[in-house]
Amino acid sequence: MIAAPSSERIDLREWAGLLPGEVVLLTFTNRAADEMRDRLRRSIARLQPGPTGDDGTRRSDPRIRQKGFSEQLLTLLEDAPIGTIDSFLNQLVSP
Repeated sequence: MIAAPSSERIDLREWAGLLPGEVVLLTFTNRAADEMRDRLRRSIARLQPGPTGDDGTRRSDPRIRQKGFSEQLLTLLEDAPIGTIDSFLNQLVSP
């Protein structure tokens, strides 16, 4: 489960193929932002190619068509816009 207010929570299994840089995750504190990134990192690391299913430790996902894709997602996650509301707004208005 991706951390968000209960009205905005999206289960990672409902992921529509968006890349980490195409989704903005905002919160009020740096600590909460770090926790969201860590949770997302752990969820992505468990993804593997294959039919939908759950063996308890890794989750198969039919949208992942080849091995190594979850590693690519983890690399992209490092540059994803995950942070505080203030830091995001500062990025928008800085030259």
